[in-house]
Amino acid sequence: MARRNRSDIQWVVGGMVLLVAMLLTYRVSIDLRGKQIALEPSPTATVQQLLKQEDVEPIFDDFIKSWNNKDYRRQLNNLTDDFRSTSYDSRTGLSYESYDYDEYELLKKNIFRKYDWIEVKATNVKFYLNPNNVSVVRYSQHYNSPAYESWGTNELYFRREGNKVKIFKEIFYRDRYVTK
Repeated sequence: MARRNRSDIQWVVGGMVLLVAMLLTYRVSIDLRGKQIALEPSPTATVQQLLKQEDVEPIFDDFIKSWNNKDYRRQLNNLTDDFRSTSYDSRTGLSYESYDYDEYELLKKNIFRKYDWIEVKATNVKFYLNPNNVSVVRYSQHYNSPAYESWGTNELYFRREGNKVKIFKEIFYRDRYVTK
């Protein structure tokens, strides 16, 4: 098997983010006989549902701050009840952990109690906004604590629930880590 470099993986992941965004935004019609693919705006997309960066950015900022303040209740307040978190090793593409809301809550409680300090830095932040009630924030994440440090790319998926914007999915692609 050919070894993929980081830029190949980022290209593929970026393409997957755009594909998901497109599928959530458009209705796809495929005519195999005429060999045509038609994209039509989703009939469920409305102006009211349109998530703007100013809707998503405060929730994203609060999520990062809650890590640095070790405030798991504040972090959970930004999540939907059907939230899912999955982490992958970016070199192998294999998933090494996956959590639903309840499992994530227990994990964060334990992590925040375990360490005296936690520092999470988000850089290269990109917003992918869609008119179908879903937006994605993709960023480089550096996590640091007294016993563990990691680097990778994180994606947070946002949607509007009633009058609130919340995170319903997190996908982390870990590039490397060290235990201290």
